Amino acid sequence: MLQGAPAFPGVTDEFEQLQKIWNVLGVPAEDSWPGVSQLPNFRPERFLLSKPKRFRSVWKRLQRLPPHTEALVQRMLSGVPADRISAQDSLQHAFFSALPPPIMHLGDTVSIFKVRGVQLEAEVRDAGHRERKVSSSGGAFIADPLI
Repeated sequence: MLQGAPAFPGVTDEFEQLQKIWNVLGVPAEDSWPGVSQLPNFRPERFLLSKPKRFRSVWKRLQRLPPHTEALVQRMLSGVPADRISAQDSLQHAFFSALPPPIMHLGDTVSIFKVRGVQLEAEVRDAGHRERKVSSSGGAFIADPLI
């Protein structure tokens, strides 16, 4: 969600999906995930070996967010299920403390835009990316995707 696109966009099958995940988290091994080799479908030989990467190097948008954001994402995306942060605990993380307090107390059907200071912002995308479109009169124009 922080990227505005899927973190691990697999399209063909579960092996491709897992390879994309392991490319970032590192292929699981006993030293990083005790007991993983005992799982019934554990087949590390099917994947290209990969070491864990810093999330900020994979998802560039994290570089523009507070440093504690990466720590929360690491806890949420831990390859070891027992190490993942719970949804309840993640809400207590410093990342969410910057939100205006009333948001946490809104009813399910109340718009967040009722909270003072909450407003829409344009998505931050690649500023150099522009699309070339053809108008109905046949002429071309450049469309800025941020508009």
